[in-house]
Amino acid sequence: MQEKYRVRLSPKQLLSIPNLLSYVRILIIPMIIISYLSLKKHVLSVILILLSGLTDVLDGIIARKFNMITDWGKFIDPVADKLTQLALLFCIAPQYPWIIILIVSMLVKDFLLFVWGLKQFNQSQTVKSSRWYGKFCTVFVYSVR
Repeated sequence: MQEKYRVRLSPKQLLSIPNLLSYVRILIIPMIIISYLSLKKHVLSVILILLSGLTDVLDGIIARKFNMITDWGKFIDPVADKLTQLALLFCIAPQYPWIIILIVSMLVKDFLLFVWGLKQFNQSQTVKSSRWYGKFCTVFVYSVR
């Protein structure tokens, strides 16, 4: 691998409290899917979604307040957001088959943004933070059902 593409992630970056909260959000995703689709425990699903949203808010507050913003966090936080959004849409897709159009649109959009982000990273060697409108979309998708 060429040196310019190699990014060194320290344990401090990988294991910061905000990043651990993002990992928790990723781990909650299968529980949301199982509780909603298999167990039909919609109240539990809502509680898990709220827990996921709370960890999302907390990781942002902690990262900013305690100066724990990392490039890895700028990457993993939106990944956790997108995976959660897709999981929620996947859960309601059996009831609303047209949702597949939204899922495919999101996948195409996020793939293009990922490619563009890699290009930007290769040029500047910095990771851009997510914007408020991305967080707004996350809240909107969380509240759809």
